[in-house]
Amino acid sequence: MTRNHARSVALEKVLSGNQRRLAPEYIAPTLGWGKLVVTITLAAVLVLTGCLVTWSHLQVIAYNYEISQFYREQKDLADLKRKLKVELNHLQSLDRLERLAAEKYNMAPPEPHQVINLR
Repeated sequence: MTRNHARSVALEKVLSGNQRRLAPEYIAPTLGWGKLVVTITLAAVLVLTGCLVTWSHLQVIAYNYEISQFYREQKDLADLKRKLKVELNHLQSLDRLERLAAEKYNMAPPEPHQVINLR
């Protein structure tokens, strides 16, 4: 015979007649303070662990997004550098400079007596 069943049998013997309706039909088993504290502690640890895992996962996602932005920016800067190098080479080309000097500034190559050699 189980413990709860023994209690209900004892209550039936104590209560008789009309008072019998007042007796509880089911007595809930008590968990005890120790088990209750352990259960609450375990639940709190599980919730905190879940929050920590979720937070760390969100941090990883945020850092990956930041890294991809930096890679994109690095690629854009490399493209700009390549374009600027092409433009610099074009601006420094000797043919362009000679044509610009002749057309815009009316310059001509120096005469042999105008050249001074430095040692």
